[in-house]
Amino acid sequence: MKHRATGRPRGRPPSVPFDLGTRIYDALKRKMDPDTRMVRPQWKELARELGVSRSTISREMPHLKAGGLIESVVMTSEKNARVKCILYKVND
Repeated sequence: MKHRATGRPRGRPPSVPFDLGTRIYDALKRKMDPDTRMVRPQWKELARELGVSRSTISREMPHLKAGGLIESVVMTSEKNARVKCILYKVND
């Protein structure tokens, strides 16, 4: 039986934008707390906004960290010290 092309899955972009890192950084800046410069992004919402998958965003985050644009900050919950939360500090 001959293989038949099925096309792109629904919702998948034809290609990843060349300036995805800049778009992610700009989105994080818009969502940050202006006093602390911290942000806890909702990955699903961010992916939908940018038109890419969450895994595409997660592959781009190390590049933003290496460039010094963002820093990871691990916070513990006030109610339960075992619960950890990762926030990102946006640098200029």
